[in-house]
Amino acid sequence: MSQEGHGHVVQLLLEAGADPGLRDSDGDNALGAAVRGKAKDDDGVDGDALVNALISAGAYAGNSNWSGLTPLHYAANFSRPAWVHMLCDAGAGAWPIPKVRTIN
Repeated sequence: MSQEGHGHVVQLLLEAGADPGLRDSDGDNALGAAVRGKAKDDDGVDGDALVNALISAGAYAGNSNWSGLTPLHYAANFSRPAWVHMLCDAGAGAWPIPKVRTIN
């Protein structure tokens, strides 16, 4: 949901005690999904506030998805310096990096 721009719903779920550490089918937690989806503001929720709320709720900033990408990778790729700073302050690092896959 956080990737699809439903920031208001995410905030309501966090207030109700939802676990921000649950992963989606790509392996992203709510923070990774929000940053990967560029925290769309289609429902009037400020993307910076949403990322901050997820971090405050305990979403692990260093979570990597199944491809090895972290929220920090996405924030840097999308040129969101405020998110990069928030994620780094929350302990995010650039590791792990994507794994090289070979075809047999």
